[in-house]
Amino acid sequence: MEESPRSTAASRRLRATKAVVTGRSGSRTVRRTVRNVGDAQTGHEATKATLRPAISVPASQAWFWTEGWQEGERRADADVVAGRTTTYDNVDDFMDSLDIDE
Repeated sequence: MEESPRSTAASRRLRATKAVVTGRSGSRTVRRTVRNVGDAQTGHEATKATLRPAISVPASQAWFWTEGWQEGERRADADVVAGRTTTYDNVDDFMDSLDIDE
């Protein structure tokens, strides 16, 4: 019976260790070493591990990284590249350009 990729991946174990190294200037660096412990079911070691860095985003800024907001950012970038922008000399000219009924 063949194992599904999910069950095989779930049986692999990686062990991560941290080491704090103090440099000559007194700076501290955290180094992480990852060692493959192997496949728990077959005893074979995996040949590849993918590590992805994680960036912590403050909760107050999480809205910026939502898919909807990022789509708007991409559209705005495309507008700038295509030259669909307007520059105003002052605030009054900008306000006059808006369709606002007072």
